[in-house]
Amino acid sequence: MRKLRGIKKGDDNYERALVYLARCRGEQQEYDAALKQLETYDKWVKDKKNDPGLNRKKIQSREVSQTEATYYKALYLAETDEHELTLATLTGFEDKFPRQDKFFPLVNYRRLLSLLALELLDQAEQLYLAVQKAVAEGKILPMPAVSQFHLARGFLDAAEKTEDETAAAPL
Repeated sequence: MRKLRGIKKGDDNYERALVYLARCRGEQQEYDAALKQLETYDKWVKDKKNDPGLNRKKIQSREVSQTEATYYKALYLAETDEHELTLATLTGFEDKFPRQDKFFPLVNYRRLLSLLALELLDQAEQLYLAVQKAVAEGKILPMPAVSQFHLARGFLDAAEKTEDETAAAPL
């Protein structure tokens, strides 16, 4: 982290460094600190004096950095059980970052987990079916097998919980 902090504000990689600092905090499970670092990044990006102008490298860095910042913000919000905010953060992700499609399976997986955590099973199922259709049509990459397993497990756990609550309900 020391090297990342040493990157100067005018450097082409400064934005990436701000996001990587947040990721380092997240890797250490310091989610509040990671979210605070991402707020610092957001403020920096919104400041007009930090506009990348016509600098091609800074423009590309901005796009990648904003994509990563959005995804990791959602991830850290989910880790702190802020599932409504997670979903709000990921709203319109594909439209905002259309060239960053490698994130789409991760974003959909995170959305599905948050929907399951909020027990919004119908919405989770609709999203899951929409993702499967998009994969079949070749519009997006499939989720990794491990993600599919965890998702299936989440659906099963939610269904079992619903069955248990129904069985325990007085007639």
